[in-house]
Amino acid sequence: IKKCLRKGVLLLQEMRATAQEVAAWSQTFPNSKIAASLAGCDEKGSGLFGGVAVVWDTLLFGVEDEIKEVVPHYVVQTSFLKQGELVTYVSAYLRPMHQLSIIKAWKKRWRQVPPRGILIIGGDFNCKNKEIKKPRRRSINECRLCRLGHRASASLSAQIIEYQPKS
Repeated sequence: IKKCLRKGVLLLQEMRATAQEVAAWSQTFPNSKIAASLAGCDEKGSGLFGGVAVVWDTLLFGVEDEIKEVVPHYVVQTSFLKQGELVTYVSAYLRPMHQLSIIKAWKKRWRQVPPRGILIIGGDFNCKNKEIKKPRRRSINECRLCRLGHRASASLSAQIIEYQPKS
């Protein structure tokens, strides 16, 4: 993580992190700032789910303008000035079987308080291959799960990479 922080902003999903763990991260990475939405406890009380964060090096990117928990456990955003421009970074996790309710809550929140500046979204959207017709490179306007009432410029594109860790 330290190596990645030297290069840019990290968008983390499905961290399953508690408040104590996020506090420990702050100690581990002293020049970094963490905007996090903590994990929730599942319906049975047997485990944690979700938890997202935006992590950045304050020496490179400065301090935030604002941090918002858009959808608890699932979507967090932070905005700060980067080279004189306001940039909003969003980290999202669409939990399987809950995607629609998360998207509805996200959409409702952004209608109330729209994000400002340049918008960068990263997340674990749990898309199935059939939902992404061209998995290599697509316009954000074409990504059904990212469309929340905000139009991206025609030149703005997102890299969609399906990642599955080796077991």
